[in-house]
Amino acid sequence: MYNVEVMSGLIAMILGFFAVFGIIIFAISVLIIIAKWKMFTKAKEDGWKSIIPFYSEWTMCKIAGLSPYWILEMFAVSFISGFIDGIAGDNSIISSLFSLVSAANSIYFIIILGISIAKSYGKSSDFSILLILLPVIGYPMLGFGKSEYVGQNPCNDPVMKFILDTLCVKDNGIGRNTTVTPNSSVQSTMTVPNQTSKENQVVNNDTVVNNNIQTNSTIQTNQLQNKFCPNCGNQLNDGDIYCQKCGIKVN
Repeated sequence: MYNVEVMSGLIAMILGFFAVFGIIIFAISVLIIIAKWKMFTKAKEDGWKSIIPFYSEWTMCKIAGLSPYWILEMFAVSFISGFIDGIAGDNSIISSLFSLVSAANSIYFIIILGISIAKSYGKSSDFSILLILLPVIGYPMLGFGKSEYVGQNPCNDPVMKFILDTLCVKDNGIGRNTTVTPNSSVQSTMTVPNQTSKENQVVNNDTVVNNNIQTNSTIQTNQLQNKFCPNCGNQLNDGDIYCQKCGIKVN
């Protein structure tokens, strides 16, 4: 009887602990979501994007200037790690190595995202420590504080650059990527001379027009001067060889 009461009390205490712990986690999650909503609004993004899992992180990458394909990369690494665990077993060396790679991949992403977000909101790299270790403090400070979004300011990301270069994919920072083809460089090379020749043709045409205008102006000036005698200023008639007033030869 005594043991039953002790076990019942112990179970009730454990359940109460998990209930309180769950409430705290839920409250922290709601606080971070609301803080991100405010951050998205400052960056001219729709606040409701902070509610949707994965899309929230995708938008955060876009705001910070990181490649949004990080979200797909992390999902792929986690899926491969879980798949290997299911085949090789949790205690195998291969499974342990992939689990280590998955953990290192997640930590790396959290670090570069924290640094990039801090710099994009006008904070120093030191502020990213709060976003990485204490997001429940860091994100509300950016969302509810006076910090303003200053634009994309990503940190150096050699890992994603290597992945995109290997896949021959060019990322413009907002998730709309274009595949690089060998013909693209040829087309761009061929386009430049055509544009240059057109520009040269326009310049040459302008030069010819200007020369014609100057020539016509000179002819008109000479014609006006020939209508008057250079000696006495008497007005001449068309075809006059001598001035009718002073008799000087004018043609």
